Amino acid sequence: MTKNLAVLRFLLSPIYPGSLAPEHLADLGKSGLTDETIRLHHIRSFPPAVISQLLGFDLPVVRSAYVLPFPDPEGGFMDHVRLKVFPPLTPACLPPGF
Repeated sequence: MTKNLAVLRFLLSPIYPGSLAPEHLADLGKSGLTDETIRLHHIRSFPPAVISQLLGFDLPVVRSAYVLPFPDPEGGFMDHVRLKVFPPLTPACLPPGF
């Protein structure tokens, strides 16, 4: 298992409490998601120090992120997740050749 996959599994486990940063909760609220839906789907904020580990590269402009995990039909979560980063990325803040 790769290191970033192990980190992801820990952050999606019951061991990690999975609270949401106020900015992330407000963003999800704009989408019409209820607190119950957010809880059921294990959407949670990640500590800033973990973001570059999960992405596999460093993006110093990213100050926070929340994860949208994909449930695995066989239980647990798929290895693929979606991160929403703050502030939103623009072409100007991406590394050359990205």
